[in-house]
Amino acid sequence: MRALAPLLSVLAVICGARDAAAQETSCRADADCPGKEICVEGSCRLPRGAGAETGAPPSPPATTDAPEAARAGCTSDLECGTDACVEGRCEAREIEEGPAALLGVFYLVPLGITGAVENPEPLHAVGLEVSTAGFVRYHAAVGYAHLNGFDGLMVVPATFGIAIPVLEGPVALDLEPVLDAWQFELLFDQDNIAFTLSSAASLRGIVGYGPGYVALAPIGVEVRYLTLFGDGEIAELAGDVGANWRFGATAGLRL
Repeated sequence: MRALAPLLSVLAVICGARDAAAQETSCRADADCPGKEICVEGSCRLPRGAGAETGAPPSPPATTDAPEAARAGCTSDLECGTDACVEGRCEAREIEEGPAALLGVFYLVPLGITGAVENPEPLHAVGLEVSTAGFVRYHAAVGYAHLNGFDGLMVVPATFGIAIPVLEGPVALDLEPVLDAWQFELLFDQDNIAFTLSSAASLRGIVGYGPGYVALAPIGVEVRYLTLFGDGEIAELAGDVGANWRFGATAGLRL
């Protein structure tokens, strides 16, 4: 037995050291680990970046952000959620804001077709038009008008339309039914004054490209329900209700 005592002592030391090592390396939380060690998968280990004590360069933190990793290696927009895949990386989509208003020069030719507005020659009007550029649009226009030797002013203060998109892209096309709630002309010749009040409806096609646009209204009708005619002192109602077929064109800028 005395001969076996040294061997038993060595085995006890080895088993004790192994138990102590197990106690030092097994853990459930960082509080179970000594010093600067942290609990990783049940074992106490030095954290990354703690290699400065041994002279080794600190290790970079592990990247576990899967969405961020996906942002750097996309192949289609489907991988980017609400963003867009640009050259293999998810980037925020650029939201292109449309124009806020339209400003243009208009030309209008109403041709009398029935009633009191069957004039010897058609009215010609040219002027400025401004309108909003949303889905529901408001227009206002003012310009010079010439009719049967009379010259004067045409004002269209309240026009409303609904722009229906047909084509979107670098070249945009809208169809817009338009209603002129009322318009009036104040015309003069050497001796007389004429004042007219009417309403109109038309269908316009609007083509936009870059900062410019062109609008054509080949289909339209105007109903004139009031005409006052006089020599500056006496005014009288002239004729009855009449109708015009009208053609209009506008060109200008999208602001």
